[in-house]
Amino acid sequence: MPTATFRIGGTEILHEDRKRAIARLAGDLQPLGVECHLNYRPPEPGRRGVTWFEVLYIYLGTKALESLTSYAFDALAEQTLGRVINWAKDRFRRGETTRPQSITVYGPDNNPLITVKIRSAEQIEIEDHRSAPSDDEVEQ
Repeated sequence: MPTATFRIGGTEILHEDRKRAIARLAGDLQPLGVECHLNYRPPEPGRRGVTWFEVLYIYLGTKALESLTSYAFDALAEQTLGRVINWAKDRFRRGETTRPQSITVYGPDNNPLITVKIRSAEQIEIEDHRSAPSDDEVEQ
């Protein structure tokens, strides 16, 4: 079964309204067969910070005994991205947030696949990290 672990930016305090929004995202991913988990650790006292963006990291993987083919995983990542974008756009439309969203989806190797920055329901920027050359390729 595919899994998604949601992580919140390191200095952000996770308030109830944001928890509810993330729970809705988990519900949006459920029809894809994705089991979702929230991994959040509050910042240490005095280590809070203010960021303009609401930052969310999504780590996609599979349970140890189950695996997906590369093609199936890419399809899952694309479907996840579509639902994440719709979720973030809906948050703007409903007036839940006015802060831009920065969401990065990671693969099972913990490398970023895609980052999407959603500044409003109409302004979306997608950065595909899969097409960027790796550090090994650049050095050669």
